[in-house]
Amino acid sequence: VGPRADNEVYVDDMVLDYLPTCPRPWGVTVDHVTASTATLRWRGPYALQYEVEYGPEGFEPGTGTVVASVDDSITLAGLDHSTSYDVRVRSLCAGDTSQWSAIVTFATACGMIDRLPYIRTFGNEPLGEGVTPACWTCWCTYSFYSPSIVFRTTATGQELGRALRMPSGSVSTYAMLPAVDTAAYALNSLQVVFKAGSDTAFSGAIYRRTYYVVVGVATVPYNLSTFTPLDTVVVDEVPATYEVPLTGAVGAGRYITFVTSCSYGTNTSAVYLDSVVVERRPACARPYNLLATAVTQTTATLAWQLHDSPSVWQVEYMPHGVPLGSGTRVAAGSNP
Repeated sequence: VGPRADNEVYVDDMVLDYLPTCPRPWGVTVDHVTASTATLRWRGPYALQYEVEYGPEGFEPGTGTVVASVDDSITLAGLDHSTSYDVRVRSLCAGDTSQWSAIVTFATACGMIDRLPYIRTFGNEPLGEGVTPACWTCWCTYSFYSPSIVFRTTATGQELGRALRMPSGSVSTYAMLPAVDTAAYALNSLQVVFKAGSDTAFSGAIYRRTYYVVVGVATVPYNLSTFTPLDTVVVDEVPATYEVPLTGAVGAGRYITFVTSCSYGTNTSAVYLDSVVVERRPACARPYNLLATAVTQTTATLAWQLHDSPSVWQVEYMPHGVPLGSGTRVAAGSNP
C-alpha cells in the first residue's frame, strides 16, 4: 500500500471465533528448491510435533506423503524434477491436533527427460499470453503474438480445452521439450505422440490455408539453426493424434522440437498442440493416417501410411458405435 489515497486493500471472508487449543500453522513458505529437494518453513505456536503432507499438484488431501518434524521447518527430499507439488502442515499438540494450514504450491527445478513415458497435457496449466509449459523452450519471431497456453474454441463454437497455441503465419515458431537423457535412452529408439489442430483452413472465398507441424531434434535450446527435421504432418481444424518415430535422429541432438508453419495466413494464424507423449517406439509400429476412399453402398477402399515395412496387416471394421475389438477382422496383404 502506497501513500496515494486511491490505493486500497480488499478483505473478505472474515471469521471471529474462539482460539483453538491447538492452532494450525500459518505463513508456510518454500525455499532452497532444487530438482529433488525443497525446504519448507512455517510459523505458529509451539507444538510437540508437526505433520507435513505433500503430493503432486492437485492431489486429493489425505492421500499424499506424510512426514513429521519437531521443528518449524523441514527439507523434503526425493522429489521429482520438473514437477509441481502441493504441501500443507498441521500441529500435533498434547492431546489435540490442529487443522491443516492453507495449501502452498511449488515447483522443482527442471531436469532432463529421464523416465518414460514422458507425458505433458495442459488441462491444469495456467492460461495467459506468453504463458508456456514449464521447462519447455518456446519462441516466436512475432513479439505481439507469442506461444501461449489458451482455452481453445473452434470457429463453430466447439470447446476443445486447453492447448499450446503456436503462431503459424508468416512467422517462425517453435517449442522445444526438455533434453532427453541420451545416456538412458537412445533418441532413435523413441517416438513422440501428440494431438494437434489448427485455426480454420479458409480465408475468404479464395485462399485455403494448410497448416504444418515439423517434428525433429535440436542440439542447442533457443537455437533453431541446430534443428534437424525428421517428419512433417499436416493438421486440420479438428484435432487429431499423430505419431512420429525418431528413428532418423543422429548426432548430438537431444531436444525434441515442434516447428509450425502455414501456407497462407497472418501472424495470428495458429496451430494448437496438446497431449504430448515421448515413449519407447514399439517393435511393430501401428499404421497411421487411415483413409477410406471409393466408398459405395457396400464397399470401401482403405489405405494407410506406415513407419515400418510389414507385409501383412489386420483390419477390423464394425458399425459406428460398436465397441472396438468386437468387429469383423480380415487380413490384408497389400496397402491399399
